[in-house]
Amino acid sequence: MRDSIPGDDGPRSSARARTRLWVLAASLLSGLLLAEVAVRATSIDVVPQPETRGLLFRVSLAPGLTFENRPGAVRTTVYRERARGPERVVEHRVNAQGFRGPLVEGSPPPGTYRIACVGDSHTFGAGVGEGESWPAVLRALGAAEPSWFGAGVRRVEVLNAGVNAYDTRREVTLLRNRVLPLEPDLVLLQFHANDTRPRNAVGWKPPFDDPLWRLSAPDRHDWIGVLREYSRAVDVVLDRVRSRSGARDESGLSMAGYGAEDEGWIRATEALLEARDLLRARGIAFGVVLFPSLHPSGPHLASHEAFERVREFCTRADIAVYDGEPTLLALARDEGGSVADLRVHPHDPHAGPRAHAAVARGVYGWLPSLLRAGP
Repeated sequence: MRDSIPGDDGPRSSARARTRLWVLAASLLSGLLLAEVAVRATSIDVVPQPETRGLLFRVSLAPGLTFENRPGAVRTTVYRERARGPERVVEHRVNAQGFRGPLVEGSPPPGTYRIACVGDSHTFGAGVGEGESWPAVLRALGAAEPSWFGAGVRRVEVLNAGVNAYDTRREVTLLRNRVLPLEPDLVLLQFHANDTRPRNAVGWKPPFDDPLWRLSAPDRHDWIGVLREYSRAVDVVLDRVRSRSGARDESGLSMAGYGAEDEGWIRATEALLEARDLLRARGIAFGVVLFPSLHPSGPHLASHEAFERVREFCTRADIAVYDGEPTLLALARDEGGSVADLRVHPHDPHAGPRAHAAVARGVYGWLPSLLRAGP
């Protein structure tokens, strides 16, 4: 006689197992079909990824830079808020001197006060048009009242020396090699929370190790890509997953790389001290502009703790510093929205035109105290 196993009644047990599997599969398929119908019946849709054409960089022969803006480069980025929505086209141009914005003469003409803004993509103005970056808005504010900068000043020039993906070390190297020969009266060095992160040869930070970020990549050519192509529900879900994954990366800017022994923090602080001493020896005013991450973290922004550390360092080092976080939080509050609404696009965390304009006004109001303190 066959030994019996509890719960095993032979063919009938196998049939029940197959039935359960079919019921589960049917339930999953029904759920997917209902989700697909619901998504297609509503206005829920995927937010398209920005489309970029054109390269901004070239290899740099200057020691310590490795790459730089390519003179005459043009990059166009197309943004859409909905899959079939209108396009917003942003053009980024690099002038013959390798900077964004109007050309400047080698030496400032008489009666000219020249400000040089050195930084990364948040200074260059990634995602915003010509005249919309904070250096460009600062130029317009200065042009309205040039005498504000000193007796005999009839014209204010603002040089946008931002380069996408530069960190503080590269910014100070650019300052020494390319900006100081243009004889600025004031240098504003913009700092972002990822300035302590390692950069590779072309400047981009290594991709963070997040399985959901890889899973939700919009350009996959495997079965997931095929599923996204034919199912709007799956496409929408993975689009939201990618957006949230990117937001987690932004929130991770908090204190990553800011420990006393972290190489990135040491490199950044050494560069700030070098810039201070370099400019002070030449009688050039100097200040640091903290441009925050537009990702909320409790009552603050994700970059708040990192900027607290930078601000403390600058205070000890006798470096004037402006923090854009209170300005942007106030702007979001006044508009009745979130700081996330101030971004260029849901898939681009850079600041949009309203945020740039607010930071420029904040910097403009901060300059009197900086200039009173002297070089």
